[in-house]
Amino acid sequence: MGLAIKGLPPEFQRLRERGIYRVACHRLSDAQALCRQVLAAMAPDSSCALICAGLDVGTLLEPLDATAGPGLLRTFLLPADDMARFLPVFDDELARAWRGDGPELVVLLAPEAATATFADAALARVLGRLRAGAHERGGRSLWITHGESVTLAPRLLPFCDLLSGFAQIHPDQGALRHHIHYWATEFGVQAAREFVMTETAAGWQVEAASMRAPFTEAVGDMFLDLVQDEVLEGAPTLSPQWRVFPDWSALMAATDAGGRTFRLPG
Repeated sequence: MGLAIKGLPPEFQRLRERGIYRVACHRLSDAQALCRQVLAAMAPDSSCALICAGLDVGTLLEPLDATAGPGLLRTFLLPADDMARFLPVFDDELARAWRGDGPELVVLLAPEAATATFADAALARVLGRLRAGAHERGGRSLWITHGESVTLAPRLLPFCDLLSGFAQIHPDQGALRHHIHYWATEFGVQAAREFVMTETAAGWQVEAASMRAPFTEAVGDMFLDLVQDEVLEGAPTLSPQWRVFPDWSALMAATDAGGRTFRLPG
């Protein structure tokens, strides 16, 4: 079971048992496309709980082939502003609604802004509860968000012991890029890779050329990657485009500079 992106090696997209994964999409349309692609690729004898925050489930699922997807799909809808209340009691709510054995996959589709105001301590508690629940009930969890997420990587990377994988999908220079910060599967842990994807009638597909291109391919000074010193833990920067800052305040101050596009790498 995985993201179902054609051409993407399994070690970069598989969802391991009891794992919690986060994929942040810049555009709502990409988040919806990823959600549909994951569902369509599920086996007929599988089960899934789809939780949509602030989105119409019917509109989301309408493009899906009626014969594709999990044999058991239960959908749940909640207002986006209820996310702060819902996430801490996620597993209790799921157990009451599902009954019996839990679903093999839980997909949560929500706007990034719904949890952007969480303090780090609150986010750590939520992720800890989600991880504990996943270990208790089994299955896998995929949290797909949409919206501006430029500051998300520095926030989530310290929680790599709670999240099994974290990736971002965003348009860039006319291409759709799948930026993998880290991804843990039964094949091990992969990190710091980026793939270019194209959209086909059958869904997203990785361009063959991007399979060979290194993640840190030089792109001149049009793009700069901003990173806190503590994230590197004494390691050297991975690219001349990286700029290292002593703390979060200094990093954010640098984003006020004009004329360049900034990325916050993992």
